[in-house]
Amino acid sequence: MSKAKAQANTLTSLQVTKVFSRIRLMSNPYQKAAIIALSLSGLRVTELSKISVSDLVTKSGEIRSEIALRAAITKGRKDASQDLFGCRSALESYYKLI
Repeated sequence: MSKAKAQANTLTSLQVTKVFSRIRLMSNPYQKAAIIALSLSGLRVTELSKISVSDLVTKSGEIRSEIALRAAITKGRKDASQDLFGCRSALESYYKLI
């Protein structure tokens, strides 16, 4: 009998409430949009917490269309990628300010 694959953990209702409570405290609307967009991008919590600016931004200062996830931060310890199409404009707006 084979082992069933474990499902990725998702945020509980209480955790989602805490995230939005923290976001409400942020004064920069572009930062709020970037955080919300990344939260909904499909990245796992651990991946999201361990990405760096260089993972999102090219050396020329452009937001990548896809993020390359290092094996060290992915669930299966294998290199992976995630499309940033849905949150790219929010990230671009925020990155122009920092």
